[in-house]
Amino acid sequence: MVIISFITKNSYSKMESAPVSLREVLESVVQVPFRSVILVDDSDDVTPKVFLDWCCKHGKELVVVRGAGNRAVARQLAIEVFTHSFNDDWLMFVDDDVILNEGWWGEARNYLSEPGVGLIWGLNYDGYKEKILWLKVLGVDYVSYLIREFYHRGGTHDTMLRREAIEDIKIPSDLHVFEDWYILRHVIGRGYKVRIVKAGVTHYNPWPLPTLKDLKLMAELAMKYGIDAPSIPRLLKSAAGLPLNMYIGVKGFGIRSGLRRGLHRWWTKVVYRYLLLTLSSGNQVGMTN
Repeated sequence: MVIISFITKNSYSKMESAPVSLREVLESVVQVPFRSVILVDDSDDVTPKVFLDWCCKHGKELVVVRGAGNRAVARQLAIEVFTHSFNDDWLMFVDDDVILNEGWWGEARNYLSEPGVGLIWGLNYDGYKEKILWLKVLGVDYVSYLIREFYHRGGTHDTMLRREAIEDIKIPSDLHVFEDWYILRHVIGRGYKVRIVKAGVTHYNPWPLPTLKDLKLMAELAMKYGIDAPSIPRLLKSAAGLPLNMYIGVKGFGIRSGLRRGLHRWWTKVVYRYLLLTLSSGNQVGMTN
C-alpha cells in the first residue's frame, strides 16, 4: 500500500483562482490504492476541513501535523511521520494544485516491484499553455524539457518514494525552495534509480509569479547548495527575450493579461540571473578580503 502526503497552506483559497478545485485534486488521487493521508498544514482557511470531509467520505485515515513553517520542514515532518508511524513501502507526495491524469497509477505500479527503484515521478504538464507555446516557438521538445528540468531541479508534484531510500534523509531546514531538489539528490546518491510516469499530472500553479523577496531567497539557496551557477551569457539571453515573452503572453492570455504576464515572466528570469551574479561577485570579494 501507499501513504499519501500533502503539504498545504490555504490551499482551498489558492485553488479558487484555478480552473480546478482542491476537491477535484483529491478526487484525482482515488486511482492510487492508499489508506491514509499525512497532511502537513499551515492554513488559516478551511483547507484542513476539506481534507477531513473528503477522507471521511472515502474511508481514509487523516493524520494532521501543524506548524511546519516552510516546505523543507514540512517535507521532513511528513517523512518522519511516515517512517515512524506506518509500515508501508511507499510514501507519495502530491501537490495541492495538480490533477493526476488518467492512467497514472496503471503506469506507476509497473515500477513498484523493481528493487532498485527509489523514486517514481510523473511528468508535470502545464495546465496553462504559456510554457508550451514558449517551448514550441524555441523548437524545444516539451516532454524532453520537463524531464531535463526534473533531473536539474527535482519535483514533488506527484512523487513516490521508497521507504528505504528516505529513511535517513535530513532535509536542511532552510530549503523553503529546492527541497525537492534535495530529495532527488538524496535518493540518487543512495544508489536508487528513478522511473518517470509519462501519464503525469496537469499542474495549475495559480499562485502569482515570484516576488523580489522570493527571487532573492531562491538565488541565495541556489548559490549555497550549488543548484544554479551564475552566467553572464544566460543573463544576456534572458534579457534579450523580452519581445518573445510578450508575444507568448499575449498569445496565451490575450493582450491585457498577456502583456502583464509576459513582462513579469521576463523580469523574473532576468532578476534571478542578475542576483546569482551579484551573489557570486560578493562571495569572491569576501574571499579576497
